[in-house]
Amino acid sequence: MAIDIGALRKLCEDGEVTTFLFDQESSSYTIKNYASGIVRVCLGEWDESKSVTVAPGISHTILSLPGTAAFGSRATSNMVTIKAEKEGMVEVLIDL
Repeated sequence: MAIDIGALRKLCEDGEVTTFLFDQESSSYTIKNYASGIVRVCLGEWDESKSVTVAPGISHTILSLPGTAAFGSRATSNMVTIKAEKEGMVEVLIDL
């Protein structure tokens, strides 16, 4: 029986947007950049203006912006999109 640990690892092509889809939604994801260049990360659909940079060889936790439903709540998504500066492996872990 396989255990879903909420982690996906993909080869990201340079200059291309790669989509990571999860079964559950979260407002927090950990990005592990194994590529030799920076990657830009968005929670949800790709939007350059809302992307966050993760340096090569770094693990970084990305949080969504606060939602509007209630004080202290955060928007959730089951999608993370990544655009790599150089081809390389990137791992995304869902923080539940």
